[in-house]
Amino acid sequence: MKHPATKRKSSRKRSATKKATEQLSKKRTVEGIPPIRTTRSSTRKAASGSDRMSDLEDIQNREDNSLCFDEAVRAFESKEISEVLYYKHMLAHFGGLRHEEDKPSATTNDWICASIQAMVLHKKYTPFQVEELEATEQVFQASIRGDLDMVQSHLEKIPTRRWLLLHPLACIAFDKDHSNIMRYCIELSIELKDKILEPIRNAVFKDPDIQEFLWEKNWSNIQNNPRPMVYFLGNCFNSSGQNQLKVLLWLLDHGVRIPFAEYHQMRVSPPPRDVLAHLLTLNPKEILRGGMMQYAARAGNVKLVKFLLEAGSEVNRLPPSFEEIRESGPWTALYMVVQSYEYGEEYREKALEVAEVLLEHGADVNLRGIPEYYTDEKVTPLQRAEMSDDKRMLELFKGYMEDEK
Repeated sequence: MKHPATKRKSSRKRSATKKATEQLSKKRTVEGIPPIRTTRSSTRKAASGSDRMSDLEDIQNREDNSLCFDEAVRAFESKEISEVLYYKHMLAHFGGLRHEEDKPSATTNDWICASIQAMVLHKKYTPFQVEELEATEQVFQASIRGDLDMVQSHLEKIPTRRWLLLHPLACIAFDKDHSNIMRYCIELSIELKDKILEPIRNAVFKDPDIQEFLWEKNWSNIQNNPRPMVYFLGNCFNSSGQNQLKVLLWLLDHGVRIPFAEYHQMRVSPPPRDVLAHLLTLNPKEILRGGMMQYAARAGNVKLVKFLLEAGSEVNRLPPSFEEIRESGPWTALYMVVQSYEYGEEYREKALEVAEVLLEHGADVNLRGIPEYYTDEKVTPLQRAEMSDDKRMLELFKGYMEDEK
């Protein structure tokens, strides 16, 4: 049981907090944001690892009842709440609000929410005070509008908290295409020694000119060591996206070298065609030596198979070493096609089309796989085709065998 003097002291502190909250509510001028209220939430948990009362302990809810992270994301994505209201729910967590459903690790694909979630639910996080909360809200609203002057002005009010807002601020700048705020975040990241890699990497592919800005500002000391920019390479090789070739050319011109692991990943997930064409001029051996053809054939990617054949890939090539076997299997591309033919009806039309392309380029239906890695006796494409209940592949093979005679 608390000492009576302690009770009186706590009561005075809660009264002071309530008064400060009422004053803040009167000052709130952001359109669409209702005043803060001090109603306790039945689902709220106490701040982790601490029994002390913060100045915001009584600020539990707004007029509409605050949502947990996942609920806020779902409500925003389904258009049940406005964007302004969505950020209001995010902001409430800065002040110490917690829900039973809130987890320190990100549980959503919304990366703005995820960046805030990981930060404010960390066990060492200290909730914002009332004045800091108000400045943070103004920063959020200004960043949504793209008002850089207001972003800078309100961040100056919370100099010791800027690093906590840097990552979500950069995420919003990327999401809203506010390149001026993104450039400011980059400058701030240099000052605060925080790379904010993910937002910057994604921003580069929206606006490749940001790379020049990174170079000019010597972000992460890249003028002396380009290694941090290797992190950008992954997006260059994604099959979907924009500006991949432009970014790749810039990276290569500024000293970035493509690691072997990236070439390995390309075999499973091929890059865009223009990027692949350029890579073939740089290092055809890594691209054509095996693996990508087999994966493309098995996936039924007719366009990529044709592209690789035209670029010089050997249609009957078998991997010569154990290392390559682990990457592409001990069989030819034609064998992989027949194997995929057995996966189900949805694969068969594409498999037949790929097989025809390979046969036109001289694929051998009787070429055996590497002997020491046989899994059964049916080790040639022809033998494998004979096992299938659907005989169309077998008929295709026999047709080409008769033509050769």
